[in-house]
Amino acid sequence: MLQARHSTFFVLMILACFPTAGVARTVTEIIFAGLERPQDIAVDDTGNVYVTGYGSQNAFKITPDGVITEIIDYSGDGMGNTLDRPTGIAVDASGNVYVIGYLSDNAFKIAPDGVITEIIDSTGDRMGNTLDGARGVAVDESGNVYVTGYGSQNAFKITPDGVITEIIDSTGDGMGNTLDNPQGIAVDASGNVYVTGYLSDNAFKITSDGIITEIIDSTGDGKGNTLDNPAGIAADASGNVYVTGVMSDNAYKIAPDGMITEIIDRLGDGIGNRLIIPVRIAVDPSGNAYVTGASSHNAFKITPDGVITEIIDLTGDGMGNTLNYPYAITADGSGGVYVTGGASDNAFKITADGVITEIIDPSGDGTGEELVWPGGIAADASGNAYIAGYFSHNAFKITLDGVITQIIDLTGDGMGDTLRYPTGIAADDSGNAYVTGSRSDNAFKITSDGLITEIIDSTGDGLESALYEPTGIAVDHSGNVYISGCDSDNAFKVTPDGIITEIIDSTGDGMGNRLYEPVGIAVDDSGNAYVTGESSHNAFKITPDGVITEIIDSTGDDVGNAFDYPCGIAVDDSGNTYVAGYFSNNAFKITPDGVITEIIDRLGDGMGNTLDNPRGVAADGSGNAYVTGCMSHNVFKITPDGVITVIIRSDGDGTGNTLDYPSGIAVDDSGNTYVTGIGSHNAFKIELCDTLAHYPLFESCLTGPEHVADPTCSCPDDDADGDVDLLDFARFQRTFVGQ
Repeated sequence: MLQARHSTFFVLMILACFPTAGVARTVTEIIFAGLERPQDIAVDDTGNVYVTGYGSQNAFKITPDGVITEIIDYSGDGMGNTLDRPTGIAVDASGNVYVIGYLSDNAFKIAPDGVITEIIDSTGDRMGNTLDGARGVAVDESGNVYVTGYGSQNAFKITPDGVITEIIDSTGDGMGNTLDNPQGIAVDASGNVYVTGYLSDNAFKITSDGIITEIIDSTGDGKGNTLDNPAGIAADASGNVYVTGVMSDNAYKIAPDGMITEIIDRLGDGIGNRLIIPVRIAVDPSGNAYVTGASSHNAFKITPDGVITEIIDLTGDGMGNTLNYPYAITADGSGGVYVTGGASDNAFKITADGVITEIIDPSGDGTGEELVWPGGIAADASGNAYIAGYFSHNAFKITLDGVITQIIDLTGDGMGDTLRYPTGIAADDSGNAYVTGSRSDNAFKITSDGLITEIIDSTGDGLESALYEPTGIAVDHSGNVYISGCDSDNAFKVTPDGIITEIIDSTGDGMGNRLYEPVGIAVDDSGNAYVTGESSHNAFKITPDGVITEIIDSTGDDVGNAFDYPCGIAVDDSGNTYVAGYFSNNAFKITPDGVITEIIDRLGDGMGNTLDNPRGVAADGSGNAYVTGCMSHNVFKITPDGVITVIIRSDGDGTGNTLDYPSGIAVDDSGNTYVTGIGSHNAFKIELCDTLAHYPLFESCLTGPEHVADPTCSCPDDDADGDVDLLDFARFQRTFVGQ
């Protein structure tokens, strides 16, 4: 079974309002690391290596003798132009380094003497062609820099004297072959530029005189080997171009005459070392190609005559320094290859004769480490929050008074059953926590007094139904646990006495409605389980006696609002089900009698706060639904009568603790909401104000500044008329008290 595509790769997607309707209290286990979530890597002619830290907001230089220097951090050029979420990095022949900021929509040049200059910002070419979501960067032999805009669907050229030109936009070649969400960019010795379109499943060549040609599309080599979601791209000295297909698990070589050859597929080297989610590709002067397998935790070398060799795997250097989620790869002129571990927060050098050395680790230049990528979150009846750290392989409990305790780590139960890449987390009425290990193919129960037990492993029910990549987890009032297996296309129920039963498999309801890549799972008070199928674009209800019903499919509400790539699912006390469509940018409510209603779409609250790529869904006892906008960096509350309010935005608590990529969401019995920021590596508790009780405080700010700081409740301009007045209070009261 192939590894699932959903969870890890969306690291690629990555902006400042007042805190709305409540006091948000940040609960975080963070000490910033030197290097965290390295994204890109480059090497110069002298053997110096350069690495970006996406999570640590910086970049490092590592000399051949191992001296590590931070060359840029979040402060950017120190003149107000910050570097936010650096992704790509490149170096020219003169030793100038170029770093792009995905969330700051810009790029910087760092000269050998350390002078930092912003060379492009969100205004793009200042002629209306903006730069949004800078993703890839390349530099040619003349010092021209090339940058892709993932969100603005374009690419720019910046000359050494600062002239900025848009070289391609969303129209692609202007002949119907569009460019959607460009990622990778490369340039050859002749000045030809190559760009991948991640969502248009293609790649383009742009000549120095501006001629644009589509060189490969979703049909791949035209022989049945498709190209799905191309990301990495490279070009060699002979004009051959190399492209990776992230979702098709392969890579292609495109010759100058247009001949396309698949050079590696998901079988990897064909002797058991598979290639899963190839993100980046590089090529050396001899024409050897190198590709990383992000989810297979390895990298391969492909020679010009097609010999494939695995050059590094999960074991890293074999000395305890593992390679997790390798992302970027580059090669020097001496046969040396360099790979970043996106989840292990490190980078390795592999010499031509196969010697592997870790050249930088999470300490960077020696500043510590942190909890990385908190995704799943849950809350118990007592108001304790539980958070799973995907890349730090652990989970934490945060009590009401803010005491933070790590309840499980990579060692799992301490008896050999490890916890790797936890995603789902749940808590029962007794304060027991449950967490899934997506890459260790298991789940654990952690009691309130700290006893850890593995409750299911990859053998699933121990019969014929295996469990692969468990993601979602839920628990009912009787202590039964429900777990979805994303890669095994099924779900299990585990009773308190350990009886394991497969409750649904890939056949879905057995009537043609299949279940593929189930992620979200929920359970109601009657013991009915609900599961979303990401790749089958649907959701099912499974009753305690095993009756399976498809409750929504890709058609959504049948009135034109489609349902695409569902992730989160929740159910309220009345049996209403709520599901979010990640790619359809919406959420639906399904009543017990099957009435389907779209409760929010991409317009969000209709006041400028959009909903982009929702992942998490929660519901409270009053029938309010909560949805996280992973790419819009916000969370919405939708009341039963349809009032939509944004309850937290990208500025988090408004005191510098931002919210990036909210994913997991939970709500406790008191109506407090908990949300994780996988990009900001934190979690928030949002306590909604009782504005009737605090009306005098609200009234006191009617004549004062709009954002009056009071200890219990903020005073938003809810009708956006520029004044905080009684109309705002009325709206505020209706939204947050009239529940």
